[in-house]
Amino acid sequence: MCRAEEKTMKESPKQQCERLMDAVLPFAEEMLKKHGEFFPFGGVLNLEGKVINQGAWTGEEHPPSVDVIKVLHEAFKKGAKDREFLATALVYDVKVVPPGKSEKTDAVAVDIDHRDGVSQTVIYPYSLKDGKLNLGETYTIPMQHPVFR
Repeated sequence: MCRAEEKTMKESPKQQCERLMDAVLPFAEEMLKKHGEFFPFGGVLNLEGKVINQGAWTGEEHPPSVDVIKVLHEAFKKGAKDREFLATALVYDVKVVPPGKSEKTDAVAVDIDHRDGVSQTVIYPYSLKDGKLNLGETYTIPMQHPVFR
C-alpha cells in the first residue's frame, strides 16, 4: 500500500474534503489576483487519495460559466457512478449576500461532495482591490449529494 493510500484510509471524510479544498482553492485565488475572475473548475480525490484537478471544455472559447459547471458536474456524476472518486469539488465564482449582511458581494463557492457523507457548499466571500485579494468570513450551505446519490 502506498503512503497516499495509507493516509487516505486514516482520514475522516471531513478531513479528506478539507484536503481537497486546500488543493483547489489556491488556483481560484491566483486567477482572481491575476485576472479578477476565473472559469469554473474542479478537483477530485481519487480512490488512492490523490487530488486530481479537473477542467472542462464545452467547444467554445469563452463559454458561459453555467455550461462549464454542467460539463464538470456530469463528469463528476459519471466518475462517482463508476466508483472512481472519494470526493469532488466544483469551484466557481458567485455573488452572495452573506449571513448578517444586506448587500451582495463576490465569493468563491466550492461544492464539496463526499461519497461517505459530507455534502455542502463552502462560500468564501472576497473583495479585490488593486490586485489584492481580501477574504471575508467563510460559511457553509448544506447540499443533498448532487454527485454521490
